[in-house]
Amino acid sequence: MSSAPERYGLTWPGRQESVEAARTPATGALAPDRARSRGFDGARHVFIEGDNLEVLRLLLPAYRGAAGLVYLDPPYNTGGELIYPDNYRAPLRAYLQLTGQQGDDGSRARAAARRGGHRHARWLSMMYPRLALARELLAAHGFLCVSISELECAPLRLILDELLGEEAFVAQLVWRARKLSDARAKTRVSIDHEYVLVYRGGPEATFRGVPRDETKFKNPDDDPRGPWMSRSMLGLADRGRRPRLHYAITDPATGRRFSPPPASGWRYGQETMARMIAEGRVLFPRRAGGRPREKKFRAALQHARATFPSIIDGVYTGDGTRELRELLGFHGFDFPKPSELVRLLIEQTTGPDALIVDLFAGSGTTGHAVARQNAADQGARRYLCVQLPEPLAARTEAARRGLATIADITRARLARVAGEGGGFRAFRLVSTERGLAADAREDELDARAYALALAAGYPLTVEIERVGGPGARVYSIAGGRVVLCLEGHVEPARLDAMIAARPGAIVLLDPRCDGERLREAARAAKVAGVHDLRLVNAPG
Repeated sequence: MSSAPERYGLTWPGRQESVEAARTPATGALAPDRARSRGFDGARHVFIEGDNLEVLRLLLPAYRGAAGLVYLDPPYNTGGELIYPDNYRAPLRAYLQLTGQQGDDGSRARAAARRGGHRHARWLSMMYPRLALARELLAAHGFLCVSISELECAPLRLILDELLGEEAFVAQLVWRARKLSDARAKTRVSIDHEYVLVYRGGPEATFRGVPRDETKFKNPDDDPRGPWMSRSMLGLADRGRRPRLHYAITDPATGRRFSPPPASGWRYGQETMARMIAEGRVLFPRRAGGRPREKKFRAALQHARATFPSIIDGVYTGDGTRELRELLGFHGFDFPKPSELVRLLIEQTTGPDALIVDLFAGSGTTGHAVARQNAADQGARRYLCVQLPEPLAARTEAARRGLATIADITRARLARVAGEGGGFRAFRLVSTERGLAADAREDELDARAYALALAAGYPLTVEIERVGGPGARVYSIAGGRVVLCLEGHVEPARLDAMIAARPGAIVLLDPRCDGERLREAARAAKVAGVHDLRLVNAPG
């Protein structure tokens, strides 16, 4: 019999491997894709094509604690095979093998359906490292919102409780996703709802709330304290649980006594109630069968807005399907989230300058929602969306129109709404196994430049430009604040020129020059006001 201590928590086959996956260092890079961007140079938004786990590893140095909202709409694990193989170097081959369409030897194959615990374990192993890294993006005032169906809601909540702490839990919102009941349900129960699990980055983070119904507040008696509404003063506990809330009160004008119902009691203790009566804040009924109520003044409310309801109604999955079809001109995606649902979450959780991150971008709903909310309140929110290049079936309408992957659909939608919300910078996740050879392509050099900028804490929207003439591997980052040199051997004249430009920092990539020369350069840089001259290894 095992003597290991038992502990509360969720476990599954493959859990330890998924924990280690969250700790694995990044080995790829993000290459700018200017041809498929919209207004690259001036864009505030970012779209990345690639495996979101590796992308998260790359983003963390620059984006840790930066997100006002991280919204996730992961695969719901409804029985189909997962399409996140955690192999970004060969996503198509890994995808075909994972879905049973291709064997390890490259031959065509067909996997038998696997169900039960294995299916759940694979889903949890896919989600755990992504959630572990996604939490690191949250600002203290930020929120993590995850859309999910009831199939994986319970284990997902256990994982989030573990990673963020139960105290970070805010709500399990119920979204009525289906407008009409499902008449085909075999159980004769129509599942009309999905969930949005909400966690927060810190105790000060709160939802904004919804506008109050101001028509409820009036001042028929010209009370100098202003408009008021009548509100119940009944509590929620019987005499056995809260005996001190069960007592009689007296109308000072008539002498009539009133006792609360045995099942509820009053909302306030006797001392508070006596003060309210003395201040004229208790409305006694004129008829014997009535019940005293509280006079609640509008000016006394702690918050200008009412609380956000935990049930979201009035926006449906069908709205998302219709919205995308109208935007693209064809059916591009099954069951996209309606932008109004995500816009509501953005409105409730973020300020006008927030960064919103979506790691399962799908059809690009979140980017669309950001544009809509910015238009609604003249905000300057930015989105960062990530989508795996999952292949589209050949017979789909999107494929017939020349789109090969879901990432193509994402870009198409973001391009359509660019006029509303500004352009976006497109990036691709690439391998760095080849190294920076003498014949390195332009995109390889640019990918290294952005990788080093990220590692130095600069976002993907930072200004990076190549300087130094044709063939030079020198980059200016953030308007010259950092000079990055990707040359394998730095000539003394080149290094002196970089120092003379007096940037805030100079980053040299594996320079082959002697130690004494570098020490002299460091001293010269300090004299010139360059306080940081660093040697770094190439990412990957």
